[in-house]
Amino acid sequence: MKLINSAKIYFISNKDLFLKKILFMLLIPVSGLAYFVANKFNNLRFVDTKPFIFIFPIDNLISFNKLFIIPYFYWYFYVAATLLILFFHKDSKFFFKQVLSMACGVLLSVVIYLVFPTHVPRSELVGVDILTEMVRNIYQIDPPYNCFPSMHVLYAFICCWYLLIFKRISVWFDILNVASFIIISLSTVYTKQHYTPDILGGIIVGGIFCSIFTFTKVGNAKKVKSNVI
Repeated sequence: MKLINSAKIYFISNKDLFLKKILFMLLIPVSGLAYFVANKFNNLRFVDTKPFIFIFPIDNLISFNKLFIIPYFYWYFYVAATLLILFFHKDSKFFFKQVLSMACGVLLSVVIYLVFPTHVPRSELVGVDILTEMVRNIYQIDPPYNCFPSMHVLYAFICCWYLLIFKRISVWFDILNVASFIIISLSTVYTKQHYTPDILGGIIVGGIFCSIFTFTKVGNAKKVKSNVI
């Protein structure tokens, strides 16, 4: 009840800021649209030939493991939860910086996809169990291009970064946060959606924009009086 009352006070007293955050968050689907357009373009572009396979020797030692489709899908919850936590935090700058980092990271990645397209051959799937079907659905929805850098890793790194500098809950929360980033990153190679260079690329691109926006003042973001979070 206290949380509900606090939320009501937050919305009533900060309607303009609330609307600004909603509109600002539209940068995520808009930049995401560029990702899907680039993926569709590369899918049509490489009908007869396949682009470069960017691989490290360690990737030959990593076998497909359908269990990792679980953390691969957990990524959706992790990203959404991070956005919600920072959306309702009284210090708005964390939310705005996270959204900017995501949008800019995606746009730079799209440029890389078009200039340096890569390809990840998919594993042959056997069976009709639920985990195999989950992997099969991902393979069908997401063509094997737009691989370097990994968008899964890019978003997960940015979420992990801002939750760490957020510093508000507990050490155990930080451990869960970092563990989430690690297991999501591993899931991209064990589901054969990516190779290890794609993980490194996602970290580098994410790190660039997180560093830029963490140490840059964004707009007039200010603290608001609220006990929601």
